[in-house]
Amino acid sequence: MKGINSINEFHEELKLIKKDKYSGSQKVLNDFLVLFKDFLSNSKDLDSLSDEALFKIIKYDFRGLLESHNQFALLRHFNLEIMNACDSYFTKLIDSKKHGFDFKISLKDFLLQRVENYIKTWISVNDRIAVNTLRNIDFADKTVLLHSNSSTVRHLFNYIRTQSIPVEIIQTESRPKCEGRVQADYISSLGFKVTYIIDAAAIKYLAKVDFVLMGCDSVYPDYFINKVGTEAIAIGCRTFKIPFYVITDSRKISSTDYIRPENKKPISEIISGASVHKFNIENYYFESIPNEFITKLITESNVYEQGFKLKF
Repeated sequence: MKGINSINEFHEELKLIKKDKYSGSQKVLNDFLVLFKDFLSNSKDLDSLSDEALFKIIKYDFRGLLESHNQFALLRHFNLEIMNACDSYFTKLIDSKKHGFDFKISLKDFLLQRVENYIKTWISVNDRIAVNTLRNIDFADKTVLLHSNSSTVRHLFNYIRTQSIPVEIIQTESRPKCEGRVQADYISSLGFKVTYIIDAAAIKYLAKVDFVLMGCDSVYPDYFINKVGTEAIAIGCRTFKIPFYVITDSRKISSTDYIRPENKKPISEIISGASVHKFNIENYYFESIPNEFITKLITESNVYEQGFKLKF
């Protein structure tokens, strides 16, 4: 990414991240982290902004990003980190004035340190998830069904490649944006045999697989959020007694059940000339799936077996 030299450039790049309908939550967050760090490091406009003005920009832009991807728990996790950092900064600033000493760091530099520490803390999370997954699932000579597009899943298969483990993949298209094609392209480029199928054929192909593997966007005490079509596959797995595995970053696990309802997506993505039709048309990307369908939930540090209860 080029250096972000102004607030306007930051907002233009942010628009692209908001419009990303193909990537999973981890890539969206990582793209934003790169942008935000670049903005704090290079934007000349920040030199003339007060701390309060910068905070208003951050608060407004973070709210817009969360609204665009309101199913993505990773964005809420980072948002909380930054809002807490801002609270800490202003508390220290007030205390310094109260006690008559200089607080010599700006909000910009304070946040830049926090962002760099956040990146350093979580940069290897996919490596750790991959290692933990191979400890708990045997992939050798297996056929695996994948749905949607997950950077965690893609990273896992890159790791499997380094271990020279033979695996075959069946990948759904993942309508309406067909981001499954992105994942199919990536995994096939690693040298794996990939069969690309329409979503409606997923149940038919369960007869050919040893297990199903998913990423997810968030996990709650009773259900998880993932791409629409996931629950139908999970029900098929239960019917045919096929293991249904979910791998995820622990930042996506939440103790609260509250999540803002997903906004309807453009109907033009699923049908053309929609205005001439008299019937109702709806388009959603995500759904909630009961945790009871999960055979194993694997994070970078834990393995939750079927029937698990999350502890916080």
